[in-house]
Amino acid sequence: MKKTYYLFILMTLFTCVFLCSDQNLSQKIKIADHQECVVLIHGFLRSSNHLKNLRNFLIEKGYYVVSIDYESTSMTIQEIADSKLSHLSDVCQNQKTHFVTHSLGGIILRSYLNSNHIKHLGNTVMLAPPNQGSEVADFLSQFHVINLFLGPVVAQLKTDQTSFVHSLGLPKFKFGIIAGNLTLDPFSS
Repeated sequence: MKKTYYLFILMTLFTCVFLCSDQNLSQKIKIADHQECVVLIHGFLRSSNHLKNLRNFLIEKGYYVVSIDYESTSMTIQEIADSKLSHLSDVCQNQKTHFVTHSLGGIILRSYLNSNHIKHLGNTVMLAPPNQGSEVADFLSQFHVINLFLGPVVAQLKTDQTSFVHSLGLPKFKFGIIAGNLTLDPFSS
């Protein structure tokens, strides 16, 4: 069991760093009986296109991939989680379901799993999740005009102990976190 978990984490990391390709693969309409499902959830101000290389790689390796798209500036984290993840049991059916999330996507998944159950939950890999809040959110939430454009999520991601992200507690599912200390984005560093 642990071997499968570590293999999934290593495969995800290896994919993100070395094997991402621009090849566009088409997804089958319905999951096959033998397939495992991998759900990709992008981060704040992104789209599912942000994780397309990982999606294509996983499809190529035989996984059924579901890319969740959501508008990150118009709803709260709870609203995004409820509206976008509630249909997963229909899509992934009774197959083992894994998750790969980026940034805010990890918080959305944590929010959803705090009050919902996924029958055959597999492994979860979170890429750079703001599990302790974000200092960028602390800074941006000071400006009312900016918050009108960025939406309610910014305030929910603050680092203070009363923020939404701190109310989630320790996840009650198997997960791995991949984070780094180097960025190409100097603004949010």
